[in-house]
Amino acid sequence: MKRFSALLLLLVLGFAGLVSGCAGRPLSGRPEAVPPAYEVTDSSGRVVKLAQKPRRIVSLTLGTDEILLNLVTPDRIAALTYLADDDGISAVAGPARQVSARIRDNAEAVMALTPDLVIVADWMRPELSQTIRDA
Repeated sequence: MKRFSALLLLLVLGFAGLVSGCAGRPLSGRPEAVPPAYEVTDSSGRVVKLAQKPRRIVSLTLGTDEILLNLVTPDRIAALTYLADDDGISAVAGPARQVSARIRDNAEAVMALTPDLVIVADWMRPELSQTIRDA
């Protein structure tokens, strides 16, 4: 019985040593890359990786303005479309007034706002998305 207990103890200690050895640094000695905090696949299949919650969001359509204002606080929105506070067509005209900047589908104007996330509809000009992506 003593022999069995000693063997069992030896096996447990050996297993513990193996498991703890796997939790250290990678074998290459280089730190592992930090995975993105957020990962989204857009309508074209591209994977968009964000390291943290977006703090400067630009929305280029009224539909995305309405969704965005129901998902995040206005202080995280850098700009909404020029239609956002039109009481005749916008369902979020009141809350939209808490965001000061308005924008149209102009890549230079978008980039001047230094956004960390731009929401562009898939029906908009493809070169607009590509220009923003390239910038």
